[in-house]
Amino acid sequence: MTEADRDQWKPVPLRRVWPNETWDFTPWLAGNLRQLGEAIGMELSLIQEEAYGWSGYLDILAESSDEAKVAIENQLEASDSDHFARLIGYAVNHDARVLVCVAPYFHEYHQRILGGLKEAMHGNKEIFAVEIDAEGGKDFRPAEDGRPASGFRAVFRPKELHTDWPEAPSAEVDDDAVRMASPDRFLMYYRPLIERLLVADIRPLPTIYGGFTGRWRSFSTGYEPIVYGLRIGAGGSDAESAVFLEVRTENRQQIFDALRERQSEIQEGLDGEALGSYELTDNCGLLISTEASVDDPDDKQNEIREWMFRNLHRLMATAQPHLDAVMRNLQSDATETAE
Repeated sequence: MTEADRDQWKPVPLRRVWPNETWDFTPWLAGNLRQLGEAIGMELSLIQEEAYGWSGYLDILAESSDEAKVAIENQLEASDSDHFARLIGYAVNHDARVLVCVAPYFHEYHQRILGGLKEAMHGNKEIFAVEIDAEGGKDFRPAEDGRPASGFRAVFRPKELHTDWPEAPSAEVDDDAVRMASPDRFLMYYRPLIERLLVADIRPLPTIYGGFTGRWRSFSTGYEPIVYGLRIGAGGSDAESAVFLEVRTENRQQIFDALRERQSEIQEGLDGEALGSYELTDNCGLLISTEASVDDPDDKQNEIREWMFRNLHRLMATAQPHLDAVMRNLQSDATETAE
């Protein structure tokens, strides 16, 4: 596989990488505890896979550097209550002080359960939820490529480990600043939309690529750092929401100009939605926008989620062939120049 092939890898469903949770995913995770440990701030070592006890088989029993037992339960689908209940039983069974859930996506509902569980245990247990992403090409074969996962990210962990834990706003802060300091509002807005996109096999990019950032969600085009994105207005004076294709490369102006030449063709696939464009200091792109914010009533939020779901599909399907053509042309020009 060439470096060019790797550069065009996209997020892929975990079951394309690890078809079976027990036989494929758990053994891989057991062999990559260093990466998992980095996500939660611990040094982990393996004790046993499929550790049996009276409550059943724990996926992975590990140990931290301070000799605390670590119970790890992993799954290939979004978080569910069944795995959570089993993990609690396994932790009791193996006298584990640390509980770790690993999954491709954690519903906000389950993150709140973990928060309540942490409080109920009065600090006697450390509890983590860690999301994992995989990426590859259409002929992706993890055993040969040697890079089956793009990374882990902790989405729930004890408060003391957070560097960006939101503080209560002071009385002097204006209404717009208060809204911007309330990330849970964006999580709650996006939760049902992301769940629906996951069913449609569309996953946000990992946090390190800006996939989960406040009022934005980003999705792969196959060309980093060019992304598809969603933006929900923050409320107050910020009442614009959008679906967009954004270019942040060093040669962004060249790519952007080429895409704008194709803008009318892309427009044809958007079923009447107006395709605009924008240019900022460090990025530029094409977008479809509407007036809406996270402060809107529930029924309006449902309408905007539907609008985002529909138009993200349309923009991806319509713009991707044009983006591919632009990138091929640029690569061809660069090759000719080099020769």
